[in-house]
Amino acid sequence: MASRTLNFDNFMTEKKQEPIMVTVFGKEYPVKPEIPAIVMVTLARTNDSNISEFEATKMLLNAGDVLFGKEAISEFCAKGMQSDQLINLIKMVFETINGKDVDGEDVEELSDEDGMVSTSSKAKK
Repeated sequence: MASRTLNFDNFMTEKKQEPIMVTVFGKEYPVKPEIPAIVMVTLARTNDSNISEFEATKMLLNAGDVLFGKEAISEFCAKGMQSDQLINLIKMVFETINGKDVDGEDVEELSDEDGMVSTSSKAKK
């Protein structure tokens, strides 16, 4: 009888992709093209009815730390990013990773009305 083996490590190595480059305040940040499992677990926990709004917001912002790194999130805040902008940035990155059309065209670029966020060097102006 044939042995059945699953080598998940090989699967993940073969699946590696180039990062998504996200530009915020003129600086590019590489973001993995997949949402880390810890982010999904954390966000799933925000749906628990026993979690306060503060705790839910903290979990979402922790997702930003995982996607961009704590230093980058601190840079965004130091440059004046508002909480709703950070939440929108995180949501837009999730949508891009999931292949969703975020601006009515091909998913190559993200931009908010202030022009602070873009995932390509082909920024529309």
